[in-house]
Amino acid sequence: MKELRPYLIRFNMFQDARGSLTVAKLLFIPKRVFWIYDVEKGATRSDHAHTKEEQILVALAGQFDVNYFASCGVSGNVKMKCAEEGLYIPRLTWTSLSNFSRNAVCLVISSTEYNQNDFIKEWKWFEKNIFNK
Repeated sequence: MKELRPYLIRFNMFQDARGSLTVAKLLFIPKRVFWIYDVEKGATRSDHAHTKEEQILVALAGQFDVNYFASCGVSGNVKMKCAEEGLYIPRLTWTSLSNFSRNAVCLVISSTEYNQNDFIKEWKWFEKNIFNK
């Protein structure tokens, strides 16, 4: 069962002399997949929440930090640094991605197709009406 707060998911990893293979069992049927890379030093990505969309974030290469504020009132920081785990982000969770290492690649698996009306981009509104409610 999915929780209302972000949590780490361990994927199955198989390794032999030929290399590594990671298999992810997803919590939803993906509607969209994209990746974030070539992030300049000191830059922040995301800084928003979604009303309906759920996501799973995976560090395919390098590492980065995810700061989150969930609608259940829980906040935290997770350092994403291996391709064998993903961070589940439920809807109504504000996320901010930062501290990208050189050559970091963040894979984002989304439960919805792109919809600009699904975004909450105003932190003050989110904080007052969702996080601190």
